[in-house]
Amino acid sequence: MMLLFFILQNGFSQSAFFEVKLDIHHSLRINDNRIHICIYRRDTLFIVEVIDSSYNKSIGKEQVKIDTTHYIDKEQYDRIIESVKTINPNDICQNLLTEKTWIGNDGYMCKLSCGTYLNQIVMDIWSPTSDTKERNLQPFLAVCKEILSLAGLNPKKILK
Repeated sequence: MMLLFFILQNGFSQSAFFEVKLDIHHSLRINDNRIHICIYRRDTLFIVEVIDSSYNKSIGKEQVKIDTTHYIDKEQYDRIIESVKTINPNDICQNLLTEKTWIGNDGYMCKLSCGTYLNQIVMDIWSPTSDTKERNLQPFLAVCKEILSLAGLNPKKILK
């Protein structure tokens, strides 16, 4: 009985199911309209899932352009986790409450989430390349770029 408890406890530990997700949605872009990247660990495997969809005007809906999964090494996974930890949500929130409102008509949304299946922290930011410094988004943007690069996508192309 004790052995079963130990196996279950280790099998469902938080570190084994920690994941980082990046979802990007461009309001007016046709190519790379929606991007979903999920980086996670399963036992000794470190996995990156990438889905990149483009809007097909002729059929009026999105079509998947890239749908792939590849493996990364532990060092790459750990580097992403450490990068996410550099983001201070308090710095971002301070500028949400100032007189200057950060609202845009077009652009894109970057949604970065990290955590376990039941507990996640989510940051959903409009166009982080717009007034990045003034909005204290440098660490957030750096993590987004790092995740896109790890997924094999071009951050300069996607984040504009």
